[in-house]
Amino acid sequence: MKNYLQLKEDINGLSSVSNTIKAVEKIASSSIHLFKSKVTNTSNYVNTIEYILQRLSVFYDNKNHILLKPNQNGQNVVVVICGDRGLVGGLWQKVINQALELIDKDTLIIAVGEKAINLLNEEKIQIYKTFSNLDITKSNTEQEKSLIEYETYLEKSKVISKFILGKYTQEMFSNVKVIYPQFVSYTVQQPSVMQFLPFNFNIDQNQIKNAYGIPIYEPNKQQIFEKLLNKYIDLYFSKLMIETKLSELIAKTLEMENATAKAKELIKQKRINLIRKKHLDITEKQLANFSVSKRL
Repeated sequence: MKNYLQLKEDINGLSSVSNTIKAVEKIASSSIHLFKSKVTNTSNYVNTIEYILQRLSVFYDNKNHILLKPNQNGQNVVVVICGDRGLVGGLWQKVINQALELIDKDTLIIAVGEKAINLLNEEKIQIYKTFSNLDITKSNTEQEKSLIEYETYLEKSKVISKFILGKYTQEMFSNVKVIYPQFVSYTVQQPSVMQFLPFNFNIDQNQIKNAYGIPIYEPNKQQIFEKLLNKYIDLYFSKLMIETKLSELIAKTLEMENATAKAKELIKQKRINLIRKKHLDITEKQLANFSVSKRL
């Protein structure tokens, strides 16, 4: 058994680690509400635009639109979205494992986030294009940091979607799939594969044709369809990026909660050992004193 001073040092060290873990947990949990509301609002906005596009599709034949049909000469692309930071359990590795099931020798890989880049490099996977530096490091307050992180993710998502759309319209990409950590609940985040391009609306024509009212469009249906489709795809990718950050924050909070519980258990055990050591030392001293007095 360790001596009294060693046990006290262990307890102080574990207490310091526990405080650090709690700080990380607090930072992560403080941003969850913001990103959850942004995911919800963006999803509602995307769904509204999708409904308008469905209504427009009744009057405008979109089957030959370049973003709605696969390019015959392009290559298949897989976009892997992770974050820049760790401490999220095995979340990023699960995303990579899902990606490995879709990747073959002819697939182009776009890696988003430092963790995606590092883990794919560990798997010896050749990466076509990388995007990183998603997180900020300095801010005055946690609320300010959350807002800046949200704006950073929006800006990055616009850059990435613009790059993908540009390559797709140039017919360099044929089929684009996105793998990201989907937010299912506050306890479940799982890798999900989404078909990004060509985009599929899953339009129910009978339901739309039977809808009441015929909308009036200005300047014309085709121009509105074109603009809304590009905005819709841009917003859709932004939603995936923001949802990735939300899943990261929740996974990190859960991981820190588990680490805090383990640290508390270790501290408790160390304190029990410390008390036992103190009692043992006291008993040994009493026995030594009794032995000396008996000799006298």
